[in-house]
Amino acid sequence: MGTNWKEIEKQIKRTHHFAWSPKHIETTKTDLKPRLAIHLVEQAFEQLGWELVHLAQNEAEAYYLDGFGFRREKVSIQVRTYGEVEVKSESSGNEMWDVGRNSKRVRLFIYAFQQLAKQQDAKSLQALKTEVEEKDSWAKYEAPEAFPAPPDQTDSTSIWAIVLGVLAAIVLSAIWARITERGMYIILLYEFLIGLALAKTLAYGFRKGNFTHFVGVQWILGGCVMLIAVLYQYFQYLFVVGSGELLATNVWDLLDQRLSQGLLVEGVNLGAPGWMILLAVQPVLIYLIGLAFVSKSQIRLLIDRVPMEVIDYAYFQIMQGKNETQVRSQLSKKGWKDKGVQDMVFEAMGALSEAMELNRG
Repeated sequence: MGTNWKEIEKQIKRTHHFAWSPKHIETTKTDLKPRLAIHLVEQAFEQLGWELVHLAQNEAEAYYLDGFGFRREKVSIQVRTYGEVEVKSESSGNEMWDVGRNSKRVRLFIYAFQQLAKQQDAKSLQALKTEVEEKDSWAKYEAPEAFPAPPDQTDSTSIWAIVLGVLAAIVLSAIWARITERGMYIILLYEFLIGLALAKTLAYGFRKGNFTHFVGVQWILGGCVMLIAVLYQYFQYLFVVGSGELLATNVWDLLDQRLSQGLLVEGVNLGAPGWMILLAVQPVLIYLIGLAFVSKSQIRLLIDRVPMEVIDYAYFQIMQGKNETQVRSQLSKKGWKDKGVQDMVFEAMGALSEAMELNRG
């Protein structure tokens, strides 16, 4: 935010809230139609320096960014047809007390919005209306005379991801076993790091092989996670037996001894059920964490395969009321004749929508 807004924010009275992800809601009035009001909302977010993540005909969302650029409170705006503007700020973390920050965000936004509204007269309102209409109808859009050449339709293969995934599983399970064999175990931390490392490795393999079949992605990820779970137990057996701390003739013997001894957590013995729950939960956590990161990389891959000017051109055709067949015809006229590359365009458009939803948090 600019210096002036910071000074104004300091003067705003705060209201404290105690809850899981606390929030604060207030309303204000406007004489503007919802679409025009949302345009002013967008301008207010821009002036305040908040990160806009969603914009529609009668709603918008933005994040307040702290001094380090991290997202803090999420501010959501709803404009009703009868002139009411609802402003809600909700803590984005898992805090139980917002220290009054949500109320400050709401009241600062209302002040900024009202200041913008006061600046509008008949002339500026007409200009605002024209600007909104041109933006919504893409009136100023100019189609490029020539398109970039279509991307090479390299045969999709999962072999890169499988090979790299297996190698990553071996390395990660060995490191994990070595660290935990020495008694250093922090639940969630290791699973998160392993899931992240595996996802990054697989993402490189999927991109290298141009592999975007999501069901196949899930199976490969799941297979690598199960391999990590099995190899983790095997490497632990090797390290423990090698250290001489326990006598075990095989992995099952080691597991049987541990189940007999029970799982010790903070001085409390959870017994055999504790071990069984831990062994079941670990791969599930790794899979879910890995899936979250792999999904994002797949979305990015689908978008990166198609130049943005081609995606914009397809969006423009749809805004003009054309159906899928007609859009494909227009793409053909621009040199994108093959059905495969046309499919890439539609996949990229869908991925962009998914990316926007993910960005909203």
